[in-house]
Amino acid sequence: MPFVKGQSGNPAGRASEKLFTDAVRKAALLDDPVRKIRRLDIIAEKLVKKAMAGEDWAIGQVGDRLDGKPKERVEQGGMVDHAIRIIWPGMPAINGEASAPQIENTEPVAALPAPQPEIVPTDNEGND
Repeated sequence: MPFVKGQSGNPAGRASEKLFTDAVRKAALLDDPVRKIRRLDIIAEKLVKKAMAGEDWAIGQVGDRLDGKPKERVEQGGMVDHAIRIIWPGMPAINGEASAPQIENTEPVAALPAPQPEIVPTDNEGND
């Protein structure tokens, strides 16, 4: 089929990517014929009952729905090969080296300093 100027190649449009979500939402918002309340309210009641019974997964779900999911904390570690050093004219010398306009470093630099071992005095030390 040749391309026709001004005519869409997909006249029906893009298919919805959330068909299942829409179907679940529609079914959950219907009224239950026996209890005369929304099915979604019945599901929420069952979730809370499971949480009250001590089900860990249900407790987590209730907490996530009420307070929102906690933000994940991502820690960076290891080596980085893109250390940035800011230099300005007249910058004071650091560790005895003069400020230089160019810095060359071909080796990766540790993202965080190595942890220092904690020195704990023994019973014999510090008891004078």
